[in-house]
Amino acid sequence: MRWIGIMTFCCLLLAFPNIAWAQHDFENGCAYSKSKMSVRSLHLSKGQYPGDQSIDAFWYDLDLSISLFSGYISLSGSTTVGIRKTSSTGNTFFLDLSNSLQVDSVYVNGTRISFNHSLNRLEIPTPTSEILFAKIYYKGTPSTSGFGSIGSELSTPASWSLSEPYGAPDWFPCKDDPSDKADSCRISIRVRSDLTAVANGLLEEKRIGNDNTTTYVYRHRYPIAHYLLSFAIAPYVHFTTYFKYAENDSLPIENYLFPITSQNQSVRDAINGTATTLQHFSNDYGPYPFIREQYGHAQFGWGGAMEHQTISSMGGGAFTESIIAHEAAHQWFGNKVTCATWRDIWLNEGFATFSEALIRERKYGKESYRAYIDYLTFRPGITPRGALTATGSVYIEDISSVSSIFDRSRSYDKGALIVHMLRMHLGDSLFFKTLREYLDHPQFSYNAATVTDFRSVAESVSGQDLDFFFNQWLYGVSHPKYSIQWRDSLATDGQHWLNLRVQQAINSTPSFFTARLPFVVRFAIGDTTIRLWNDQQVQTYSIPVRETVVGIEFDPDYHILKEVLGITRVKEFDVAPLRFRLDQNYPNPFNPSTRIAFELAEASRVQLKIMDNLGREVDVLSDEVLPAGLHAINYVPLTLSSGTYYYRLVTSQGILTKRMVYIR
Repeated sequence: MRWIGIMTFCCLLLAFPNIAWAQHDFENGCAYSKSKMSVRSLHLSKGQYPGDQSIDAFWYDLDLSISLFSGYISLSGSTTVGIRKTSSTGNTFFLDLSNSLQVDSVYVNGTRISFNHSLNRLEIPTPTSEILFAKIYYKGTPSTSGFGSIGSELSTPASWSLSEPYGAPDWFPCKDDPSDKADSCRISIRVRSDLTAVANGLLEEKRIGNDNTTTYVYRHRYPIAHYLLSFAIAPYVHFTTYFKYAENDSLPIENYLFPITSQNQSVRDAINGTATTLQHFSNDYGPYPFIREQYGHAQFGWGGAMEHQTISSMGGGAFTESIIAHEAAHQWFGNKVTCATWRDIWLNEGFATFSEALIRERKYGKESYRAYIDYLTFRPGITPRGALTATGSVYIEDISSVSSIFDRSRSYDKGALIVHMLRMHLGDSLFFKTLREYLDHPQFSYNAATVTDFRSVAESVSGQDLDFFFNQWLYGVSHPKYSIQWRDSLATDGQHWLNLRVQQAINSTPSFFTARLPFVVRFAIGDTTIRLWNDQQVQTYSIPVRETVVGIEFDPDYHILKEVLGITRVKEFDVAPLRFRLDQNYPNPFNPSTRIAFELAEASRVQLKIMDNLGREVDVLSDEVLPAGLHAINYVPLTLSSGTYYYRLVTSQGILTKRMVYIR
């Protein structure tokens, strides 16, 4: 999803993967399914959303009539949900459906059955069979939530859906959980005959009625998260371009524009660049995920764009190179692999926003990429925006707030910078190998994943422990602020030395950042680049160099999200006095590990202990003499249960205690 304009900040068969396709026959409530269900079931425990966790929704069949009146939309018809029971407990199961819609009747496996519709849940008695097909007949005027789950405008006229994150139950019964993907879906939309209806997948049938209506039937045969099901209705001007992904094969790019927009040549020019964008992303991320069907754009009246699977919904001002690239990238990051919880929205929006920068590099070169990273870092104005202005962790704590989930500076800009920094840390070879293995991983591909899942792939591919990276950037709430002093010296043997002192301002969480710091060292006859590992709040370095240093530049290519408080050439380094302090652990809450840092003003015997709520000692992290300076311990609980604990630092300089929360 991407916002634009003022709305931006207010609320936006070849060697391709072997996909399990689902087929269904609904006569008399009978069905059969050829699908890869066992993989997806591994993720059912990760979401814990309003959706009923005792069921697995593997099929959606929407058969709706949609009418647009003055100021509102009228909807009627049915939705059939294919369900597999994953738990035998309880006498009922439920689907999520807004109370603004009136349920007329419910059939389960062809038999009419009682139901209870209240508190936005449709409760249905559980039959004995393991596989159920619940067909719900309903009607009404949908309510709207989030970004406007159902929208309309009379001037075009047009209507549309935008369900992310919690809006799908506003217009069809579903299991409201992004980790539970259906194997496939069918969407049938009946509208008046001067309008065109667009939905996911391929148009399989167009039926012209004798009542001045036309029914459009779409079928999508890939796994899909419920919030990515969509419709868009307008008197569209339709045209097709093509992405030639192989010598003898092309993917249709279906485009549906409002009549006035279709006359805008700059819009058409931007759309014509989609094929090139898909080619670049296919080269970097792997083949377009829905290659057996299509990609496309359907204009709608919202002030941004939304990555509905195979058919992105686009606002009138969204037909730009950046936003087209953003929504196209979501077909990989968000649609092929979907965030398992809204806390993990970084996996969708961070990677799609990073892709806006990447497409510039692929089309125009490295300098264009760097310029876009700079743009995402900080955009001055009356209200400054960008990654440096982000507050809170990129791993979203408050998912009850839609604006918190989709905070532009945090989830998008800082999220993209984290992807960029991971690229800089790993190098291109390991970075792009990580992305492809993540997208093709048998557990996550056409499925859902968490940030922990992505981290496990990155660590497996790189062979590195990335605990420090994810803890400070995904779960931390700040960014480093550097003060740098430097001087050069000449030893008695004629060896030139560059001496550096790097100091970070104290942050909240974490107190300081660990990173590989790039410096450009300038000499009279040329430059060289060095990278120094920085894992202390104050750290000094002595580097042998070939001649007298005439200047240094810190991180000119934006490897690190940071502020530079000053770079000063000095004769002698300032020495900051050491203090006695205990930092807040990070991440907090934590699982599986957390970092506890402390500073000693003088050498001392140090006891660092973990206490429970009753003050009982449950673990000992340190009991030894340590020198003055900064210290840090990575704590991995082995026997603790979930709960609140305290860590206590006992030294000759005093006793300090802080609270932490462990989640198993």
